[in-house]
Amino acid sequence: MKKLTYLVLLVLLAGTTAQAQYFLGGSFNFSNTGGSIKSENTTTDKETSTSFGISPQVGYFLSEDFAVGLGIGINSSREKSPGDPEVIDKSTGFSIQPFARYYVLDLNKFSLFGEGQLSYSASSSKVETGGTTTEGPSTSTVGFSVFPGVSYDLNEKVSLEAFVNGFNLSYSHTTEKTDIGDTEVKDRTSSFNLGANMDGILTSGAVTVGLIVKL
Repeated sequence: MKKLTYLVLLVLLAGTTAQAQYFLGGSFNFSNTGGSIKSENTTTDKETSTSFGISPQVGYFLSEDFAVGLGIGINSSREKSPGDPEVIDKSTGFSIQPFARYYVLDLNKFSLFGEGQLSYSASSSKVETGGTTTEGPSTSTVGFSVFPGVSYDLNEKVSLEAFVNGFNLSYSHTTEKTDIGDTEVKDRTSSFNLGANMDGILTSGAVTVGLIVKL
């Protein structure tokens, strides 16, 4: 975690000391589901679910071909199961992702680039049952990923970006902590992925499209 913090500080320092063109991006989502079932004079509530997430991203071009930046994510969710007793599951989390991007090819408005990301995320959960709250497991994950992307300039300020998730190089290490009685149990999982999967790329959600705004 200390190494990741030092890297973030170095990225921010580089952005303030070099002449750079800044850009903004990110994502936002909110969803809510619920309802009820009515049979004659009886109405039964369905399970309700609410989730929220925001992930702003800021970056800067240190040169025409090289950019660095930082993304931060915050998310929360709440699920309520009706009954006696009523059960409410809540979870919150955050993430931080410093990244570097290098443009290897520029063809008029199209550009091809490679991006590398470091990431740290943490989440916690709790369950409320009949007014009694029980702490759930907490999870933390560190990792890195490298992937290609394509950029298209709509104008001087706005560019569309497409990331091909079928190509991947990534590693992650996840630790889940759970208190069982007076004992803390740590469940650790490591994952490494390297490969290319282009089967069904147009139907499997293997391409992610977004945009950035240059300042």
